[in-house]
Amino acid sequence: MGIQSSKLKSILSAGVFLLAMTAAQAHAPFDQSTVGNVRLLVNNAKLIAHGKVAKVTYVNGVSRAGRPQPHTFVTYELGEVLFPKGTERTEVTLKFVGGPDGQGRFLDVGGVPKFMVGDEDILFIAENGENGCALVLCEFGRFRVLDDLVYESHGSPVTRITLKSIIAIGIGPSELQKFSFPAPAFDELIKNPSAQRILKQSGMTVDEAREKYNAEAPKQIVMDEGASGRPSEVKLGAKSSLVLETLQQAIAFYDPKTPEPLIDAVPDKPFSVPAPVEGRPLETPGK
Repeated sequence: MGIQSSKLKSILSAGVFLLAMTAAQAHAPFDQSTVGNVRLLVNNAKLIAHGKVAKVTYVNGVSRAGRPQPHTFVTYELGEVLFPKGTERTEVTLKFVGGPDGQGRFLDVGGVPKFMVGDEDILFIAENGENGCALVLCEFGRFRVLDDLVYESHGSPVTRITLKSIIAIGIGPSELQKFSFPAPAFDELIKNPSAQRILKQSGMTVDEAREKYNAEAPKQIVMDEGASGRPSEVKLGAKSSLVLETLQQAIAFYDPKTPEPLIDAVPDKPFSVPAPVEGRPLETPGK
């Protein structure tokens, strides 16, 4: 018995949906005045760098309830390290809560950015990500670079940068609103109770479904995170050379303490998910 395309789509969509995680709001700053605050970003970073994502690895940790909790390990190739001065490392691996669980579900954690190979970013790195997010102010510690122009984490163009603040306003290129991740293998997807239920209702055999899925299912799941009814006018960000030059001046001005060396996150090491951990307090020296 053949499998209709609509049934194939049903099997796929049964497992591909977003899981909300309200605890994730702890990663987003409660005080919006901290967003774009250069002093906070500089003084709370162990590493400030400009680089590109070379590798993304998805790993399930185990929560106290015994359920898988997806995490994303992101390896950056570093083109330039702004701080600490003299750092010779050429790559860094960071850990973030969230990602696909391999069975068609995706844990999308509010305030935690998502990454794809090829992404180019300016990063304010606080730690390796053991508390769920590796960046200072989490998503607000990432500035995205596209065609040598700079945007904040959600794609709004950086319109102004000084020693005190980074201002981002408006709608940026649609490319920054796209995100994709690998579609689950059939034998993993079919472990999802929703997919099992639809397969049973369809009357298809597992072998028939597997053959058709492997032949026709998309290799990537694409998510469009842009707002509906986006205005046609797209604004462009500030030049990356200007942003990097200003950040170098800010680092010299605030003169942050040289931190302990940053230890990379290790995706091959099994881990459990502890109780929610608050991010370390931001230091606000009055300079």
